[in-house]
Amino acid sequence: MSSTLSWSSNDRDQALRKAMLNGVVIRLLTIPLGFVTTALATRDLGPVRFGVFAAVLSAMTILLVSDFGTGRAMANRLASEHGRDDIAAMRTTIAAATLTTTAMGIGIGAIAFASTLWVNWAVVLGAPQLSRAEVNAVVYVVALCLAFGLPLSRGTGVLSGMQREATAQRWLLWVALGVFSGIVACFLTHAPLWCFVAASLGVPVAVNAVQFFWVMNRTFPELKPKLSEATWECARDLFKSGPAYAALQLSSLAISADIVIVGHQVGAHGAAILSISTSLFAPVLTSLVIASNQLWPAMSEAVARGDHDWVVSRLRKVVLGTLVVTVASCGAVVLIARPVSRLFFGADFVPPWSVLLFAAPWVVYSVVIFQVGGMLAAMGRASKQAAISMVALLVNVAVVWLTTDIMGAPGAYLGSVITYAVIVGIPSVIMVRSALKELSAKR
Repeated sequence: MSSTLSWSSNDRDQALRKAMLNGVVIRLLTIPLGFVTTALATRDLGPVRFGVFAAVLSAMTILLVSDFGTGRAMANRLASEHGRDDIAAMRTTIAAATLTTTAMGIGIGAIAFASTLWVNWAVVLGAPQLSRAEVNAVVYVVALCLAFGLPLSRGTGVLSGMQREATAQRWLLWVALGVFSGIVACFLTHAPLWCFVAASLGVPVAVNAVQFFWVMNRTFPELKPKLSEATWECARDLFKSGPAYAALQLSSLAISADIVIVGHQVGAHGAAILSISTSLFAPVLTSLVIASNQLWPAMSEAVARGDHDWVVSRLRKVVLGTLVVTVASCGAVVLIARPVSRLFFGADFVPPWSVLLFAAPWVVYSVVIFQVGGMLAAMGRASKQAAISMVALLVNVAVVWLTTDIMGAPGAYLGSVITYAVIVGIPSVIMVRSALKELSAKR
């Protein structure tokens, strides 16, 4: 067996600690880049075009989960196969996942491209003052990024499944630098809206392409699959388990959907305000999620090896630690958000106190439920949480539509907090307590 695949409990602990530290460091390095790129975009595009820009990026975030969860399913399946040291099965999993996401990327991209024939996206995105041709150009960029972005993101999934999350995180720095360079170029040349979108979406796709070939040829050459190794059985299994992960991911992306709803109901400027407030809390949310992302495959691998003590102890520590850090960090963001927004983005983009005060509870919930979801997935109970997450996703659209109609942009956060805390949060806590008792009995 190759030395790159050998693993122990101590290796798992070291990888988890390294990933958590690395995630925080990488996020701290990319925060200034993110603020500057957003500041340049707001000042060059103005409230309406930036609102469209923000809504499109949010929609793209949701669409990239449109692989029906096969990416996350692949990572967790790889982790379990890694726990059994089954290299042949791992090659089959990677081959099947790559083929299925290629087909889905092309299909979804084609639908997005063709939608411009019958959908007036300028109206849908709350910017009827913009020409249909200008907004259609943005949709074409999104379609191309979807077609190539879904299959080329498999490199990240392989690194995650092999518990090399720290390595995957370092690639995020290259993404941030690339997006920063692209936005700066757009700002200096006063480029059209579609160029700003291409810089924000196209660069990550290009970096993922380099990462995919690097992972398969340099990091894990023994796992480099052949197309002939893909099987219908494996693809079917990925599709069966994928929706559970997709539901969990989509529930954590509810605010991305809310930005689109606010843009349609309140107007593109309202979407811009919601996007700015989300970006202010993003360093807290993404730092902690990225830092603990290694927990998902680590738990699957530990369960496969029967290391139940490790699963129970690490989950409790991670949940408690992230909860304390998130609450403290969100309180700090609420206090500094308005002056920071005025300084970086301009007076038109300062979020009101009501938006900030509703955003903080949502971030706390999102971070904690991410850890809970990882535990349930590792225990094979993701399907139950996925079912209630899908119900919450549908209910949330109606609730946010109503609360936004009543309160404006703040209603988006309030509606999401109410919906997900009641429908997903409480049942998930009950399920994870049951799972922990079951593991404790096996120790």
